[in-house]
Amino acid sequence: MSIFATDGFLRPKPVRIQIPDSGENNVWYLRRDGEAVIVFVHGIFSDSRASWLNEDGEAEYWPSLVSRDARFDAVSIYLGGFHTALDSEDFTVRHCADELFSAMSRSDSPGDAPVLDKRRIIFACHSTGGIVVRYMLESRSARFLDKDVGLLLIASPSRGSALATRLKFLSDYFGNGLAAQLQSGNDSLDELDERFWRLIQERRIPRLTGMEAYEHHFVIHHKFLSSKSKVVPKESAERYFPPARLLPNTDHFSCVKPNGPRHPAHLLLVDFCSSFGLGVENEMHRTESRVTQTIAELRRDMDLLDD
Repeated sequence: MSIFATDGFLRPKPVRIQIPDSGENNVWYLRRDGEAVIVFVHGIFSDSRASWLNEDGEAEYWPSLVSRDARFDAVSIYLGGFHTALDSEDFTVRHCADELFSAMSRSDSPGDAPVLDKRRIIFACHSTGGIVVRYMLESRSARFLDKDVGLLLIASPSRGSALATRLKFLSDYFGNGLAAQLQSGNDSLDELDERFWRLIQERRIPRLTGMEAYEHHFVIHHKFLSSKSKVVPKESAERYFPPARLLPNTDHFSCVKPNGPRHPAHLLLVDFCSSFGLGVENEMHRTESRVTQTIAELRRDMDLLDD
């Protein structure tokens, strides 16, 4: 349990939370002047809206929850993504990684710095998003040499998904290259696993750190009809940064759809960012704000004395 497992850090939810339209990816959700950014990267057959949106009861959107959490006050938020659809055919992991990297490299408007200008980049990845980011980091490692890189892999099938293997007939029928690469034993996935493992061992991104987590239940779950099958089991999710963390009472989709600050995924992000040093940065940011406010008050008092 995180030491931050209280609601005291959370600002009130606005009447209407900001949520992107379906299919809207690679956009800034919240841009701040600090050196840190959290890049949310969705999974297959999803987008920056559906992946993080909890519509049970009162809607909650994970990036919005982060934006209202005072522990992330110095952190920007970017909604990273890639094209994914059942009929995307030969659009593979490489193409997804290229799309994400290109988006992070470009400015949205004149004078605005791109994501890759930030010194500290934390990737919060769900499922296939973790594979795409691992491919991007390995193939573009030189671009991240001077960065502090955090990699949070949530239910990411580093060794493939048995469910994707069982649904092989669908990827074959639609010719979906990305879905085919998720199957257990897929040669390209195994090759990426080896390359990324060497990247870590050789410290080709010197300040890369990570954490892994996995789902608790199968998507269809009942306390009297429990299934030991999971979309991404522990043995596939736990690979590069053991031990992986179990997210209690979640399935493959709910594990990235927090309903509040006590949700295990949000606590996971808080703990990871704290270990990454963002808690210290946030405290410094708050201290600087208090000092600035105090100086402003002193100047105001001196002006009143002069009058």
